[in-house]
Amino acid sequence: MATTLRQLVGAVQIQLKQLGDDRQVPFPLITQWCGFFTNRYRYEKYKTTQSGNYLAIYTSIPVVVPTSSTNPDIVSGRKYIVFPATIFDYSNDDGVHYISYTDFDGACQPSFAGVKFTRTTPAKAKRLYMSTYETPTPDNPYFYRVGENVYLLGIENITVNYLEAGLITAFDPFYTGSLDDELDLGEEGFDYVIKNVLDLGRFMLLMPEDRLNDANEDLSGPAVPGQKLVSVNQQPIQTE
Repeated sequence: MATTLRQLVGAVQIQLKQLGDDRQVPFPLITQWCGFFTNRYRYEKYKTTQSGNYLAIYTSIPVVVPTSSTNPDIVSGRKYIVFPATIFDYSNDDGVHYISYTDFDGACQPSFAGVKFTRTTPAKAKRLYMSTYETPTPDNPYFYRVGENVYLLGIENITVNYLEAGLITAFDPFYTGSLDDELDLGEEGFDYVIKNVLDLGRFMLLMPEDRLNDANEDLSGPAVPGQKLVSVNQQPIQTE
C-alpha cells in the first residue's frame, strides 16, 4: 500500500518525539516542511527525467471571454483560461505540457490528439502575424502566459468553450483531502524528504527556549548545532 502524507508526517513526528525532549514539533509545521521538500524533489526530478509521473490532466477548463477590461491583465474580448492548479515555474513555461481542444464535434481522437496550442509571448506574437505560415488560426493556435492566466491566440472568431491541459503541478499539502492522497515520490524521494524534515525538526528542538515563555533564568540550554545534519541545498537523487 502506498504511503500517504499523513502517514509520512506521523512517522517523522514519532521519530522527533524519541529525542526525549518535552517539546514537540506541531503536526501542521511538519506537514508544511514535508510539502516544501516534496515539491523541491518533484521539481528537480522532473527536470532530469521529464517523467509522466508528475503530469496532471485537466479537462473542461472553461474559456473566459471578458466583456470589459480590468487592470491588471484582463482585456475586453481577449480569450483566456485560468490554471486549475499551481504549476512549477520552469523555463519557457515548460510546466505547461500541452493545451488542446477537439478540432470538430464527434472527432474520434482524444482532445490532446486534436489541435494543440504553441507557446509564445506578447513580445514575439507580433512577428507571428507577419508570416503566412505562423499566423495564429483555429488550426494553428498559440498561448501566452500572464501569471495564472493563459491567453489564447487564433480562436478569436470561433466558439471554443472548453480546453484540455496537461500540467506539471506543484504539491499542496493543505489541499482538501491531500493528507490522505498517495504520494508519488518513490523510495528515494521519501528518503530525501524524511532526512531533510528530520534535520529541521532536530534543529528546532535543539534551539534554547525563550526564557520569557517559562520564566526560567537558566540560559544554558542545549547547545545549538553548528552544522546541519542534512543541507537544505542537498539535491534529490539523480536518475541519470
